[in-house]
Amino acid sequence: VTIYGVGSNNHNLYKARGYEGENNMGKLTMQLAQFLTHECGWTLQVCDSGNLGWKGEIREQQMKFKAPHPLNMIAPLVMIELRQVGYIEVNGEDKDNIFEKLGSFFKTAWRASQIQNDPHYCDLKFETSAFKKRGSEGENNMGLRTMQLVD
Repeated sequence: VTIYGVGSNNHNLYKARGYEGENNMGKLTMQLAQFLTHECGWTLQVCDSGNLGWKGEIREQQMKFKAPHPLNMIAPLVMIELRQVGYIEVNGEDKDNIFEKLGSFFKTAWRASQIQNDPHYCDLKFETSAFKKRGSEGENNMGLRTMQLVD
C-alpha cells in the first residue's frame, strides 16, 4: 500500500506535522495489517518503509501478505518504529501487557522516557537519545538498536 504525501491526500486519512517527520503511517499500516490478518486470515510476510525526496518528505510503505492461515486470526501484531530523531512509536494491540513490557525495555536499555502520544498518530510514544548518527553518508546505530530489540 502506498499513500502518497499531502499533495494527493484527498481522503485526509494520512496525517503529518512538524519538522521531525511525525506522521500516522505506522498507525494506518497496523490498521490494514490487523484487518488482513485477523479478519481475512492472511499472513503478514514483509513490512518495510522508507523516506524519499530531497528532504525525506515522501514516506513510502511496503507490505506483503501471503495465503491465509488459521493462526493469523488470533495472533496479535505490534509495530515499533525507531525514529532517528529520537522517538520510539508503538502501534497495535496491547495484548498480554506488551506495551508495559516494551516500555520497561526502552526505559532500562535505552534510557527512554514515555511521553504523551497523540492517538491519531500512534498508540504509545517514547523519547530517547540512544539513536546515534555520524558522517555525511548515513552511518547510524539503528541496525544495532533493532537487533537489541528483537533479541
